[in-house]
Amino acid sequence: MHGVVVHLEDVDILEKLAVEKLARAAKKHGKDWKWSEAVLDFDDSDGLKFGRVYPEPQDLDPQIASERETVQKRLDELEILDDRDVRKLGTAAITLEPVNW
Repeated sequence: MHGVVVHLEDVDILEKLAVEKLARAAKKHGKDWKWSEAVLDFDDSDGLKFGRVYPEPQDLDPQIASERETVQKRLDELEILDDRDVRKLGTAAITLEPVNW
């Protein structure tokens, strides 16, 4: 509909259409949420009714803990190798010449 301009002067109808569109989107995208609500205005105090969840320490899954331990061991090995390389260099210094662009 090129060139067609629609002006809605009835605010109630405009808000109703907007809420309906938001409600359809909330239904479509909110399937994995425990709640979803379509609103036009959201004040900071509106969020207070939902409460707050604070992070709590959790035990790692045994498989992830094992992988983490393996990675940490490898990092420690690499750090030891790096320290050996630094000692091999001793007091030798590497100087870089400035580059003139």
